Amino acid sequence: MIKIDYCKICGVKKPLTLEHIPPKSAFNRYNGKLYTGEEVMLHLHTSRLPWDNDGLKYTQFQSGFKDYTLCKECNMFTGSKYGIEYVKFVDMLHNLFSQNTIQLNKQIILFFKNIHPLQIFKQIISQFCSITTISKEDSIRNFILHPEANGFPVHKYRVIANLFNEGLQRIVKPSVVCISEQVILYSEIIHYPIAYTLIMNFDEITKVDINDFGTDITFLSEYKYNEVVDLNLKITSQPQNTIIPFDFRDKETIEKMWK
Repeated sequence: MIKIDYCKICGVKKPLTLEHIPPKSAFNRYNGKLYTGEEVMLHLHTSRLPWDNDGLKYTQFQSGFKDYTLCKECNMFTGSKYGIEYVKFVDMLHNLFSQNTIQLNKQIILFFKNIHPLQIFKQIISQFCSITTISKEDSIRNFILHPEANGFPVHKYRVIANLFNEGLQRIVKPSVVCISEQVILYSEIIHYPIAYTLIMNFDEITKVDINDFGTDITFLSEYKYNEVVDLNLKITSQPQNTIIPFDFRDKETIEKMWK
């Protein structure tokens, strides 16, 4: 199958390749079922628990979730410049879960040795480019296409991270939620072992502290491309048992409220 459309990073209309979101080597290589948000939302007000998908319509995908979003050149470019270091980062998180019992909703301090923060962050943003239109902004397109570039627009965009080992993996394209009378424009990539939320109107948020949603890792954008550091990161393992954004209730709490 050949799909010709505008690449989500460079913006040029050309044949697109299948892009794994997240990268295939970052635990996105397995078969699965894709449920639409509309299908799941239909059952939110029923007695069905949020993780009960029996009978819902779905599309089967194989070898990981992927979509036609990037041209071959941008796919290969981001994979070689950012993806390799990102997979190492994800492997570190996987080893954390494999070797330790991580309590839900409790902040811990992780120590990362010899990592490239900017490369990791640019891979995260390139994934969000695939499911949003943020690369239409010159500052973000330049940030991705030029490895040495900094200048990520932190005044408008923030990336929030949580460890993820319980709940519903999902990809959420640009959506809106209202919290404390504050409209928040967001997108999500939630996939073991880490969940990301991209806040896309940070400059308009005045009534909500986004630090309540998780760890703001946007500062990773300030490092140099080849800079290698040891990094301490305070982060929480948050369950994601519903499709409601920033809903970190565990299954036991949800089951009690559902009755």
